[in-house]
Amino acid sequence: QMNVDAAKFFNSCLFSDNPDAKNALSYFVNDRKLSVSTIKHFGLGYAPNSFDVFLKHMLAKGYTHDELVAGYLCSKSDRGHYFDSFRNRVMFPIIDVRGNVIAFSGRALDDSPAKYMNSPETPVFHKGSNIFSLNIAKQYSAKDGLILVEGNMDAVSLYSFGFPNAVAGLGTALTDQQAQLLKRYSPLVYICYDNDEAGTKAAEKAIDILSAAGIKLKVLSYKDAKDPDEYLRKKGAESFKKVISSALSVTEYKILNIRKKYNL
Repeated sequence: QMNVDAAKFFNSCLFSDNPDAKNALSYFVNDRKLSVSTIKHFGLGYAPNSFDVFLKHMLAKGYTHDELVAGYLCSKSDRGHYFDSFRNRVMFPIIDVRGNVIAFSGRALDDSPAKYMNSPETPVFHKGSNIFSLNIAKQYSAKDGLILVEGNMDAVSLYSFGFPNAVAGLGTALTDQQAQLLKRYSPLVYICYDNDEAGTKAAEKAIDILSAAGIKLKVLSYKDAKDPDEYLRKKGAESFKKVISSALSVTEYKILNIRKKYNL
């Protein structure tokens, strides 16, 4: 319930008259080309650029300092001062398959060294056993399979372009538990990771874990964009449908990667 109230606070801040909030909304609408209905569907929000405005709001609702720290919504300094954990970030609530808000991921709007900040393990959140957006994608997965991407923004972007069967890992390497969770909702998974060396390595690890779980796999290969979000904004939904229709088998994908390194 505390996470639900936090998500409602962040969402209301996003649509407030605060100039910083207008920048946050512009990031979603202008930079990422999301509609307001998509923003509301995912419950996206904004954590104000303030030391303790969120803390005061939650204390007024009856939550204690200890509860807020346990949920990683607030932090405690060495001097004993409490402050908001997420500040000046656009917020992605992480919702489990049953529809419970269990954690948050925040993307910095400034030059913060930590571009993404994710909730650590809490009493209600276990990173390795949850998948972002599976609560939405599970409605479509039986027919279309699941599209597994790296970032939350990629999954939201795919949804907004008409691919609601997209899900994302939670910022770490895929786990066996996540593989079993995906298998429960779909026999087929399309892997669509970032188009760089790190993305290729992560995809190869994911292939091993998902294959071991007995999931049928296809790999999406695309050019001229660093990630699926950028690809969609550059080339649109029709072009991405062609990427799906020409999905590679795992063997084809591995040979493609070998070709990049060696003269066959």
